[in-house]
Amino acid sequence: MRASRTRSCSRLFALTILCLSEGFALFGPSAAFVPSFSPHSLTYSPGRLPSISPRARTLMTTTMMGKTVDSLVRFAWGYPKFPQDLPGPYSVSSLVRTRVSETSVTTTISYPAEPANPSSSSGLPQTRLSYWSQDQVNGLVDYTRQPKLAPVLSTLRRAWHPSSPVGRMPLSPPDGRGWPVIIFSHGLAGHADMYTDLCRSLSSFGYVVIAMEHEDGSGTYASNKEGEIIRYKRPDNTPYSREKVTRFRAPFLQQRVEETEQVLLELETLHANPTSQASTAQGATPAVGDLLRIIDPTSVSL
Repeated sequence: MRASRTRSCSRLFALTILCLSEGFALFGPSAAFVPSFSPHSLTYSPGRLPSISPRARTLMTTTMMGKTVDSLVRFAWGYPKFPQDLPGPYSVSSLVRTRVSETSVTTTISYPAEPANPSSSSGLPQTRLSYWSQDQVNGLVDYTRQPKLAPVLSTLRRAWHPSSPVGRMPLSPPDGRGWPVIIFSHGLAGHADMYTDLCRSLSSFGYVVIAMEHEDGSGTYASNKEGEIIRYKRPDNTPYSREKVTRFRAPFLQQRVEETEQVLLELETLHANPTSQASTAQGATPAVGDLLRIIDPTSVSL
């Protein structure tokens, strides 16, 4: 118990120093970026650091102090914490980091499920999993360019996935038509598990939510079918312009469209051939095939 308290105190002390050092980096002479609070707060010119008005500096200092306190509280109480009760009427389970087919991207699928039952013999892989993997944490640390954040963000790895035990038996649709589907595409610096709480909340209202993990380099972490880890890709260091970023991101958008089309095609195939073994032969686990056969492919939202 004493050793545990000592470790907790050490972590809190380290986090306090980290927040103070980040505050100095933001407001000190070496500051390279400052958030914009109003069109008149900051002025930029090529090759020079932004000048900050006193009002903006006060607001930013207050914001930093609030974030510091918030980080300390969350860290001390075992962040992240997930709500015990979902907003919708259905219990939810997940298939974590799976593929709809051998050629599709990694997905985490949340779906209406039977209530947790340790003695269940459904044949689905009921397992207790960590919320994030170490590789996902490393990807987020790499994205922030702040190695000192690694001890703080490691709480994401130590937390259990909120759907644990994952892989519970899917609930049969009450109307017999199949569950409507939501394809969830993450934004910049995301990945398949970053929006787990949101996807589970949507699923609790009677949706199968398929969270994709794009392999275009727009996320903090992705892993392709060869096992290669894909990190966040940045534009070059030349001066920012909207045109430059648009050109840089255009291939990312095209790849996202192709990855989404592939998932949609697999959904149609599985629904049209409910007794075929095509999905298993292409690389999807039987659990994924069984789950996607109870969807409504005519009701898909992106």
